[in-house]
Amino acid sequence: MRVRKAAHVLFVALSVLTFGALAESAAAQSTPMSGADQMAKPMMGAGRAAINTDESGLAIRGYDPVAYQTAMQATRGLSTITASHAGATYHFASAENRERFLTDPARYVPAYGGYCAMGVAGGRKFDIDPMAFTIVEGRLYLNKDPRTRTMWMRDIPGNNTKADANWPAVMRQTGF
Repeated sequence: MRVRKAAHVLFVALSVLTFGALAESAAAQSTPMSGADQMAKPMMGAGRAAINTDESGLAIRGYDPVAYQTAMQATRGLSTITASHAGATYHFASAENRERFLTDPARYVPAYGGYCAMGVAGGRKFDIDPMAFTIVEGRLYLNKDPRTRTMWMRDIPGNNTKADANWPAVMRQTGF
């Protein structure tokens, strides 16, 4: 019975990963993408493993980190309004949001380097969907997809404790 249950759990996990990859592929084929979205794979080169960026160093796929907290929604930033922090470039929807960020970047950068919070709780790095976010006590948490966000939200304190404990080792990982 245990082997059967373990096989079922493995099947479900692989199905979720496969479904996520298929959904991303379908979205890529049906939705026009900006250059930032096309390059939204994390850069895993030297010095970049701790922050989820694309090859150009863009974080959060170009979404405004301040707008998550001020507008309570994912808002695409403008490539003409940027700031750099800890080796990553952030885009902003307004000059005011850029100034807020520059005043207190630690308040606005996403937890766990912008990787999937639930993934970090499980000891792994996963890329994120900028729309799958949660603000908890003024901190931005991003997740791989809406389903993973739902899992994260079932036990935020417990998942946060696990992620905090795992983050030092996870941040050193060089790939997904």
